[in-house]
Amino acid sequence: MSAQFLKAAGKRDIERAETLLDHIHFQNKKGESGLHLAIAEDELAMVEFLCNHGANVNLKEKKSGYTTIMLALAQQPSHYVAMLEILLKHQPDLTLKDSSGQTALHLAAQFDSIDAVQLLLASKTNLDIPDAKNMTPLLVASARGNADIVSLLVNKGHGPNSVDANGNSALHWACMQTRSDALEIVQALCAKGAKSSANKVGYTPLHAEALRADPSKPWPTEVAQFLLEKFPESAKIKNAQGKTAAELLGGVEETPVESAPAKKNTRGKKVVDDDGPNETAIQNARNAMMARAKEKAAKRRSLIPEEDNEPVPVAEEDTAPVVNNTSGLTMALVIAVIVAFFAAVYALLDASTKK
Repeated sequence: MSAQFLKAAGKRDIERAETLLDHIHFQNKKGESGLHLAIAEDELAMVEFLCNHGANVNLKEKKSGYTTIMLALAQQPSHYVAMLEILLKHQPDLTLKDSSGQTALHLAAQFDSIDAVQLLLASKTNLDIPDAKNMTPLLVASARGNADIVSLLVNKGHGPNSVDANGNSALHWACMQTRSDALEIVQALCAKGAKSSANKVGYTPLHAEALRADPSKPWPTEVAQFLLEKFPESAKIKNAQGKTAAELLGGVEETPVESAPAKKNTRGKKVVDDDGPNETAIQNARNAMMARAKEKAAKRRSLIPEEDNEPVPVAEEDTAPVVNNTSGLTMALVIAVIVAFFAAVYALLDASTKK
């Protein structure tokens, strides 16, 4: 009967489901409840019916760890916003995490759902809960390059200086993404007190921006110029390899430059070192940068290699052993045929010899 309830829930058979409400909290082997199936099938009426009859909105699927709200956010069926409004009326635990340590707010940010973020914030969800990699919803939104969601979060009090497991702040992530509203995100974060801190390998947000920047175009970019004006000391900060942000641009770090060059921006202003500007060094660095632009492009895109980028070894159990299905009788027959063949050949040769 439990399986029949799940079937009714997934097929909008409210009349049948109503006769089986004793099984409303049943979960199949995958951890799916009737409410999960109704959401997956975009059955808004069934979702409302089940919630109104006491369905547990906090049940989790086994593999993903998704609650019903998380499933709606991840799959985003056509009625998912209306579903969220219904689910949020039934006391969901918004601190619950999926198998990756993400909350509903993480998923809303990850899937760029402004409507969902607004609904969750209105429900007074905890803003600063980190996932398994210490990513908060603000860090996720900054990495996605979604200025609207970043603004919503910081205006609701999300701390702008939280960092992930590698020490990257929201400013780092905003500077690494390439969407056109990067400057808007950086400005919004700084307006709420974001600091130019270094991550675990000494990269500041300015280093991050230099890594992302197109070396064939003028630098500092608008984002870099804003950072230099907001945090002028960052121009001279060196990473763990002893390189400034400008020296990272376009692989310049592999081309020794005499003294620290002055950096020229698109507006014609200079950030002058103590030794004064060195225009020759600037030109030498720019030439080297252009020469290495293409071959270095793929190597300058991340701050610290993520563990997820490592090759995934194949578990032994993933490779099924090769089974020899040939029976002993079959092998005997094969051998007999081979012996008979060579006997016949020998007989023919013997006969021809006697002739």
